[in-house]
Amino acid sequence: MKRILLIPLLLTLANLTFAQSSWQPTKPVTVLIPTTAGSGNEMAARSVFKNVLNINVVIENKPGADGNIMLRELFEAKPDGYTVGIPSCVSAFLFSDSHFPQLIKQSPMNLSLIGNIGKSPMAFVANANSKVNTVPELIDAVKTRNVNVGVGGSAHLLAWSYFMDKVGGDASKVAIANYKGPNPTITDAAAGIVEFAVVPIAVANTLLPTGKIKLIGIAGETRLKGLSKDVPLMTQYANGLNVYGCWNVALPPNTPTPIVDYYRKVVLDALKTDEYKKFMEDNYIFVTKPEAVVEDMNALRKQWTPYTSKMNAPN
Repeated sequence: MKRILLIPLLLTLANLTFAQSSWQPTKPVTVLIPTTAGSGNEMAARSVFKNVLNINVVIENKPGADGNIMLRELFEAKPDGYTVGIPSCVSAFLFSDSHFPQLIKQSPMNLSLIGNIGKSPMAFVANANSKVNTVPELIDAVKTRNVNVGVGGSAHLLAWSYFMDKVGGDASKVAIANYKGPNPTITDAAAGIVEFAVVPIAVANTLLPTGKIKLIGIAGETRLKGLSKDVPLMTQYANGLNVYGCWNVALPPNTPTPIVDYYRKVVLDALKTDEYKKFMEDNYIFVTKPEAVVEDMNALRKQWTPYTSKMNAPN
């Protein structure tokens, strides 16, 4: 009799397992962005979730504390699949646990990481009226006169600080203006409120055609398709300056496996579509091994933590 009862029990468990593995959202999903509107995180998230996947999402911008207001909310969200975060790689995985322990009580590696949806090299730009047009002229400026520069997050600040260290800039002559995202940063550079700015090229590209800002150079070691060969890589002047705007898809810690599997499949499949590939090419964004996000973030932490742990965090 026990053997006879075992068969329907196994069938019930098998059906339950199948049902769990086929999870998908049945109501709107909240997507948390750690910056003000117009950031690379938001651009990439909208392209993936709204344009490619056509998932019903509500975008919520949660700027503040270098993106860690959003990160804390993601940590505290229910792991039910209806809250997704798009944390920035540098702020969330380098600065959060070292510079914001009052907000972030656990390692960002405890998040349920889905994949990387984009990287965009940091662009060094100047207001159109600046007399600086080249990297050597920028190097001379940070050594010899007072300058101001806008940064919209810790990745921006990291790129600028590393550049200053490598070229021997005089930090006492530089006033750094902190913004809650790249969009207000580049907007003020275009308006002449700051002479220089460091933002992802994906965001700078929204204003470059207006002629109100000019591109001095880009960080990173990859020359992206469509970018003029006249634009220098900053690594020629500051060896190792490979800092990117970088955006991951993440769920709260301990999200059930069926939900993680659902997002991992649909997000990674979306990155392979012609529509998303065109979005990346048009906006100077690229992805490399998006599925290896855990390994990628561990490597990022190993490379940069000794440097960033000595830095002050942006506001």
